[in-house]
Amino acid sequence: MKQAGTKNTVTRVMSILIPLIGITLFIISFTGCSVTAENTKSRNIGHDLFSMDLTGPVVISVAFDAGGKTVEQWAAAENQIDWDGKDEQPKCLCTAAYAAVELKTYLQKISHEARVIVTDKSAKVPADIIIGQYDAVSEIAGKTARPTTPESYTLSSVSSNGKETLVICGFDRPGMLYGTYELLDRLGVRWFGPQTWREVVPNSNRLKIDNLPVTGSPSFTNQRGFHDESKKGTPEMFTWMARNKLNLWSYQEDLYPLQRKLCLLIAGGNHTWKYLLHPTEVKDKQGRPLFEVHPEWFAMVDGERTSGLYQPCVSNEQALDFMLERFIEQISEGPYQHCDIINFWPYDTFKPWCQCQNCSKLGNDTDKYIYTVAKINKGLKRAYVEGRISRVPKLGLCAYEGTTTTEPPTKPVPAEFDYNLNSFTFFPIKRCYAHTIYDTTCTEMNTTYARQFEAWYQSPYKGDIVAGEYYNVSKYESLPLLFYRVAPSDMKYYHHNHARGFNYMHATCGQWGTRTLTNWMMGKLCWNIEAEPEKLLDTYFNEYFGPVAEDMREAFGHISNAYANIGAWRNWGRTSICSRLREAVNNKALKTPFTLDHLQWDKRAKGDNSAISVMEGLEELDAAREKLTSTLAKNMPANVRTRVEEIQWHLRYGDLSYRLYAHMSKTVLLDRSGETDRARAEFDRAKKVAEELKKNEFSPLGTGGNTNWFVKTQLESIVNYYETVYK
Repeated sequence: MKQAGTKNTVTRVMSILIPLIGITLFIISFTGCSVTAENTKSRNIGHDLFSMDLTGPVVISVAFDAGGKTVEQWAAAENQIDWDGKDEQPKCLCTAAYAAVELKTYLQKISHEARVIVTDKSAKVPADIIIGQYDAVSEIAGKTARPTTPESYTLSSVSSNGKETLVICGFDRPGMLYGTYELLDRLGVRWFGPQTWREVVPNSNRLKIDNLPVTGSPSFTNQRGFHDESKKGTPEMFTWMARNKLNLWSYQEDLYPLQRKLCLLIAGGNHTWKYLLHPTEVKDKQGRPLFEVHPEWFAMVDGERTSGLYQPCVSNEQALDFMLERFIEQISEGPYQHCDIINFWPYDTFKPWCQCQNCSKLGNDTDKYIYTVAKINKGLKRAYVEGRISRVPKLGLCAYEGTTTTEPPTKPVPAEFDYNLNSFTFFPIKRCYAHTIYDTTCTEMNTTYARQFEAWYQSPYKGDIVAGEYYNVSKYESLPLLFYRVAPSDMKYYHHNHARGFNYMHATCGQWGTRTLTNWMMGKLCWNIEAEPEKLLDTYFNEYFGPVAEDMREAFGHISNAYANIGAWRNWGRTSICSRLREAVNNKALKTPFTLDHLQWDKRAKGDNSAISVMEGLEELDAAREKLTSTLAKNMPANVRTRVEEIQWHLRYGDLSYRLYAHMSKTVLLDRSGETDRARAEFDRAKKVAEELKKNEFSPLGTGGNTNWFVKTQLESIVNYYETVYK
């Protein structure tokens, strides 16, 4: 037994040593150098150009000791790491290792002849590329350019013993990851979307990067990404976000370790107050609705307490204590314990706040909100000191019409309101996209938002502001919208007026269609607000659509024109066509859906608020459809054809939706003017379009809500109504 045990031990030892010896010899053969102390001597910042042959050996080193594991093992070790723990070393090693493996993967895609290995600093092998943070990199490479702010990086060339090494130096974990992706982007790798067929990788046998050192840090430092309330994120989506330096998503238990490895900010909550202090849905310990036992906790309107969803009576200390206790429970035991940001938003009801005497003394509705948050901040800090929660979370607040808080505060901000823990997101939910957010001629929609937004930094509030956009708000239902004519100017305006975060509602993970451009361009501008929009468009069209780039640019122009007026068609305002058509079901006095100068039937309004008419939009859609048909008749690579076909599919959904709206608008106009026969004929046209819509669906990952195309129009009620009128 003893001899057998000895033999087994020797076998195990040899099974470990032989691969290690092989790897060492492999590395030596790659580098053509012996592994000596001289090879790790201090290096100095080298040239402004780094170039190397990818057909020879390439060694990528992470500036960490892998502790007996391979770099590849660390890259896939996210499920073995305590991401909420205090030990940062394994977190950094996991992300750095992942960055190294990503770099290896894409260098081998760029050059099929590339021979790339990844190793750690314990191998003491001269590396061609080093990934790490400043202190660790300096230990290996000597003097390098130093990043100075969170998420930032520097790419620099250092030289020693006649060898040039490219150093990717991150300020922190995100900096290491983003610096690696910056290198690949400069080599021509593009991740236009999560799926591999949206990826563009050049062919080259040389790695070349000039104008070193390269530095990078985000323009929007607070957050960059998406509101995802469906929690249907995918590994591919999260990887795409990291590759494009986006970082905001909601908490997903099944993918939480991956989210952390990829340096995502984890958000939780939404209109959280409805779960904490709802007058009829939240119960006391005896199971009674709160309003039944504590009417004084809720809004006083016209002298009476109401269970209607006005915002609650926040001057009532007992109400705030109840809200705080429920919030503490969710932070300590629920999913909020893993969140970097908890959205602490009031009821989404478009109703004002309590009018009682004590609440009125607090100021306007935003003052009341800030007063409440200050009390919550104080209570959470106390709970942390008492050991009831493990941290004091950051809160996301909303400057939003649905909570009547778009106007900035008028009173001094309470001392207990902690600017380090709170940031407001400004949400212009009824805005127009035919004009920029700051266009002074857009008096029906945007000028009020611009005034309010600019006023925030002239108000007593001095904290962070985030810009929250609506590129796929629930009313827009995944339509083939394009924002490349207004979004760059809007984002620059937001940044100029002190916004330091940017996100939009609502995210989807598949079937992007035209959203591919929106999402990719947003990522580029979030990171560098000075990026030139026209150059970004050239990159997108030329690299994504290749030989049919100009055809697709023309098709996108028509689609952009047709749907520029989406706000007038389908925003949340009572004057939008969507709202008016739905109202027409019960309001027989409604004579026309068209009440805005923005959107007229056959020609544009003159002067302020002028935008594309219904008939002009139909002409643009006809032109887009014809252009896509002729484009698909041309020869093109298979992956390009897939991309063009997706745009054609997306346009069909948008085209049918637009036509249903047009036919139903005309039906109401004719019906309410007494032209019954013409109205019936128009409705027959609408029914044919509706039947086509009913035959199609999105995948669940391609939409944030309904999947059936007809249901997504949100016109079921008006179509069903006229089904009974014109039997």
